[in-house]
Amino acid sequence: MKKGLILLMVMFILFMMGTEFYILNSTSSIIAAETNIYFLEADKDNLFSSVKALLDMKKYRSGEEIDLNTKELAWEGSKTTIKIENPKKAVINIFSKRGTQEINTQKEFNLQ
Repeated sequence: MKKGLILLMVMFILFMMGTEFYILNSTSSIIAAETNIYFLEADKDNLFSSVKALLDMKKYRSGEEIDLNTKELAWEGSKTTIKIENPKKAVINIFSKRGTQEINTQKEFNLQ
């Protein structure tokens, strides 16, 4: 009788530990997903600011398409292209991926 009670207590403790691990795993997955989202937003803002600074420094011709090397600016899965539509307008495409989440943004920028 005493051995059966001890066995039930051990099984209950193992069940409680399994439940705790499940809850911790779920919570950490949510936190990791939110961290990736904030990281991608910061990555996008960083790339957009860098492109704006580049466009302010140098003049480009209409119809020109520029594919920027972003290896040192952003995450490995990032890609940035600029298309100069006319002398006063550029379209910036920013793609960034981290894990299973990705962000793809297209912004128009007025050149000075």
